[in-house]
Amino acid sequence: SNLATCLLIWIFGIRATSVFVLSMTCTEILLIHLSASGVKVPGMKEWVENVGREGEIPGEGALYNALGVLFTLGLLRDQPLAGIAVIIILATGDGLATFVGSGYGRHKLPWNRGKSVEGTIGFAVGAMGAFLVMPTAGTLAIVLMSSIIESLPLKVNDNIVIPVAASLMYYF
Repeated sequence: SNLATCLLIWIFGIRATSVFVLSMTCTEILLIHLSASGVKVPGMKEWVENVGREGEIPGEGALYNALGVLFTLGLLRDQPLAGIAVIIILATGDGLATFVGSGYGRHKLPWNRGKSVEGTIGFAVGAMGAFLVMPTAGTLAIVLMSSIIESLPLKVNDNIVIPVAASLMYYF
């Protein structure tokens, strides 16, 4: 969905994409509420099982992701390429960190025993996709800083921390 959002920004612009993402987020909240209230929503159970992690409230990660993307779209509304770069950092960086860390992570980070060196490297490699959109030294610095931030033992979901931090770095 994040990479599709990048495509929508490219085709329709950042403002129209913001309206679409906000509409989809409101719809998601309504559907999750209905499902949690016992109303049978076709496909909702399967969707929640596919996008959720164990121990999360149904749809929690997806909601944080949407809020992080909305923050990015709002703050970087006059810088669509930077917005796309942030969303790529979130999508490919976080996705590859999870894949590499859970599958191949053997060396735990000293400051965060829940994450691995391999997962952090995976994040950095995946996040470098942003360099394709914004090939600048600033993007390299933002990818490295985002990798460090993602590795920290924060109590806030990284689906919101990463886009907020990266957006602020691009903004300033």
